[in-house]
Amino acid sequence: MSVFLTKAGGITSTSANTLANWAKNEAFAATIELLSLTFVNTRIELINGENPKTVGIGAKDTARVGALIEKIAKLNSFCAWMREGIRAKETLLRELNNLDVEEYADLKGIELPQEPDYPSMVNAQDILDEMDVKKRNTYLRLEAFAAAFGKYIHSTSDATGAVARARNELAEKIIRPSKVEGSGRDSVIYTYTPSVPLDEVDAMFNALQETQRSYEQQLNAIKYSIESEVNMRNAKAQGEYNQALAAFQAEMKALREALHEYKIKERERIGRLKIVVPNELKETYEYLNSLGHEK
Repeated sequence: MSVFLTKAGGITSTSANTLANWAKNEAFAATIELLSLTFVNTRIELINGENPKTVGIGAKDTARVGALIEKIAKLNSFCAWMREGIRAKETLLRELNNLDVEEYADLKGIELPQEPDYPSMVNAQDILDEMDVKKRNTYLRLEAFAAAFGKYIHSTSDATGAVARARNELAEKIIRPSKVEGSGRDSVIYTYTPSVPLDEVDAMFNALQETQRSYEQQLNAIKYSIESEVNMRNAKAQGEYNQALAAFQAEMKALREALHEYKIKERERIGRLKIVVPNELKETYEYLNSLGHEK
């Protein structure tokens, strides 16, 4: 606790401020008296010696000078002490008002709860990277086979697979087995015959489609399991984070409530503190206090 404050005895901040103001006024009055100090008597008269008149009388008691200076010093000393006492109390209140949760926890030796870090979410690549040689190779093999079969047997809007194109060409030439180019003696007749029966090509094409679908299904099953694993891990991580965050927020809320209660009690305690009146200032205090009784 500050040397200026005490739990027992002393005076309130209001009284201290009032007495300090009175001390300032008394010191000012004594200063005015000192400033008008002279040790010279002044007498004036006309040149012809008529109407002599004393217009100024110097001090006759030199001891008064020291007494005035001492009085000013005592009053200023009292005023300085009281102002420091008031400031000390205001400082305690200001520091209390500025006290935050972290400082309160340190003051009370409480371990401050740590806010949880937001978890890093996994993605499909993370799961793929965890696969062993066999599983990873299976995934890449299915991906490559599904892509290769799809590329050559599927027709798209902007391209046609080689197998699908050859099958379509066969069906078309069966319908139109010949064509003529040129005219007259320069005419050329093109005749087309199947090298493989259409039904055999259709069977082959259907088998290739079935194979491609099988690869796609197997690949999609692995992709689905990867997606499910990603969702499960991320949901678990998010759930654990939410629980940790809720616990952190609850602890911080409890700390803030404890800080609020602490501030209420501390304000009451500081409010009850009085300003010490040192023994050396008791005489000045009694003198200034007597002025208040006179008023």
